[in-house]
Amino acid sequence: MARPRLKSTERREALRKSQTVPVPPLNVSCLVVAKADLVAALRIYVPQLADIISLDGERFLLSLAEGEPRGDENRRAP
Repeated sequence: MARPRLKSTERREALRKSQTVPVPPLNVSCLVVAKADLVAALRIYVPQLADIISLDGERFLLSLAEGEPRGDENRRAP
């Protein structure tokens, strides 16, 4: 029985490169994020973070929840 003939890797790579269109870099000057997503992302650094309030667009008030941080390293031994 004859073996099926496969395309060579080099030929596939050349075909893929010929179909690629160069894209110029994208300059990003603004990023929109939901407040709940930002709070969740910042909890890595501030485990007790509950809310973020914008004071003047450049400064923010971070509200902390009561209780102990969630990290095991900050918990007191019984």
